[in-house]
Amino acid sequence: MGIGTGFATITSMHSARAFGAAVELSGGAAVLVAGGDVTDGPTSAELYDDHTGTWTTSEMTTARTWNTATPLSTGQVLVVGGDTQSDPATAEIYTRASNSWIKVFADLHSPRRGHTATQLTDGRVLVTGGMPATAGPALNTVEIFDPGEDPVNGSWTVLAPMNDARAFHTATLLPGGMVLVVGGLPDTSNSLVALSSAELFDPVTGTWTHTTPMNDTHAGHTASLLSFGPVQHLDGYVVLIAGGMGSFGSISSSAELYKPPPPITQPGPTAGTAPETASVAALATGSWVLTGQMNVPRMFHTATALPSVGSLHSDPQVLVAGGPDPGNEVTTGQTTEVFDLATGSWTLTGSMHSDRTGHLAAALEDGRVFVAGGLGGALGGPTDPVSSAEVGTTCSSAAKLVVSPSQTIDFGQVHAGMQFNSALSLPTIQNTGNALLMLQATISGPDATLFGNNGAPIDLALGGTGSCLSGPPGDGAATPVFLQFAAWSPVARTCTAILTLGGSNAANTSPGQTWVFPMTAQIVLEPSDVAIDLTAPSFPQVVVVGDIETGQLVITLASQVSEAVSAVVRVPPPPANSAFHWDAGDHIVGIASTTVSVPVDFRPLGPGTATQTIQLISNAQGSPHLVTMHATAKKGIVQ
Repeated sequence: MGIGTGFATITSMHSARAFGAAVELSGGAAVLVAGGDVTDGPTSAELYDDHTGTWTTSEMTTARTWNTATPLSTGQVLVVGGDTQSDPATAEIYTRASNSWIKVFADLHSPRRGHTATQLTDGRVLVTGGMPATAGPALNTVEIFDPGEDPVNGSWTVLAPMNDARAFHTATLLPGGMVLVVGGLPDTSNSLVALSSAELFDPVTGTWTHTTPMNDTHAGHTASLLSFGPVQHLDGYVVLIAGGMGSFGSISSSAELYKPPPPITQPGPTAGTAPETASVAALATGSWVLTGQMNVPRMFHTATALPSVGSLHSDPQVLVAGGPDPGNEVTTGQTTEVFDLATGSWTLTGSMHSDRTGHLAAALEDGRVFVAGGLGGALGGPTDPVSSAEVGTTCSSAAKLVVSPSQTIDFGQVHAGMQFNSALSLPTIQNTGNALLMLQATISGPDATLFGNNGAPIDLALGGTGSCLSGPPGDGAATPVFLQFAAWSPVARTCTAILTLGGSNAANTSPGQTWVFPMTAQIVLEPSDVAIDLTAPSFPQVVVVGDIETGQLVITLASQVSEAVSAVVRVPPPPANSAFHWDAGDHIVGIASTTVSVPVDFRPLGPGTATQTIQLISNAQGSPHLVTMHATAKKGIVQ
């Protein structure tokens, strides 16, 4: 199972940003974020100091979005390109000591955004593909930046183009120095076509060679280099490709691994001699293998390698976070999950506090995962850039969970049509450390649908499934599980809430452990200013005894005080042996001029005129309401 992770908020950035760039500095003790917005990015940049938890702002020379940020061997940072109308082919250098930016004297040969920038083993930076300032065909052009001794005076050199034009692709530096470029969009004005192709760059010859194609198409995906075996010898590695745009523009949950050919061990008497560097021709024969699919389809998400646990031989794991497509109504932007190379599987873990797409992520020096910004906010799909930031922390397996004893949760009197929400006498979960919880809530009973909030029966105040529930040892803190009861019925209701622990690393719990909480509420109707109109069913024709005619009792909301005020109408069951039969139940009329139809059957028991009065109980004006129905029956004629 993947490492359990829970997220804690940290100080927000000064600017909301999405689709910018982030780079770790000082071994993960600081993170630089630069650019990013919905259209033209701000010129602002910010440095997060993990030791102090503070942000320091600076101003770039040019506004940028879809830009890249690459650390240089000088300790400075190279920021390249981006969606900018003023200088679309520029680059600039950040120096932390002075917290300042200087424009690179030489411009790129091609303006680009949505490209990649990869530092090579010799210190140069390879820039590939992307798209020009406007949507359209992607670029296959490639250029390389040589920082020299003074990066501000560095130079750009055009290299051989890629075999395929790409934007929103990935580039991964492989052990041995070659670069693997994967997927992307060939034409950004046609979002229904993504690439399954991949190719290798040889920095010695400056040439490109196709690998075997991937199994699926990917664009806006992530690529993670995972090394295993004794790290100092790099006995093996794979590249994990996850999510992005799949076929026909869909958001993908597909994941696959690039596996290079087996290493060639150098001859010699010494065991464990480092393998010989594979040639580009050999690497091109590497295979693509589908692995377990993610639990959530993701695009423009982030992927961060987690630190090895225990020894150098530990199996690599990757945390992916957020990433629903901002153009679709997807509400999974807070979710995260962990890929475990040993099992090839994904495990949902702690949810973030904010929905995020196109956000920034980095690994901090102590193994925590930093995330900031992105599109997020409203339920129903990300909308606007956010400035919030948070840090994911591995949960402690030494923690213990204490759940309050099973008890009846009495909501007391609840007003019809209103939501009741209280932490008083509700179940609480307490822990003695920092435990991972994967809670699943269900409600059972004949009236279960009435206990809930817009289809979410139990609102877990723990941040959803897979949260680290924090509580310092001995402080007695307890986190309530909020139960929201939507009262849409004018009669007393009861049900049972079942809280199930889907998974935990706490010392005293095991997956599948459940806690049962009976719930009850007495719903009361109060007179309201709303008014309803009632139309009685009509049976104008004589009905033959033994036949059935059906009419409709129509309930219409004639007036209301506000959109939040509804009419709740109870239709009682028909009396025994009545000639009229109808559907009993509780009905809500929530918008003026809308109607609710209740089918009424006339089943004559004998000839003559039948009359029936229904007494409707409601919070509308004039309750109780009387509806009188008439019908005539005659005996059938036997031929």
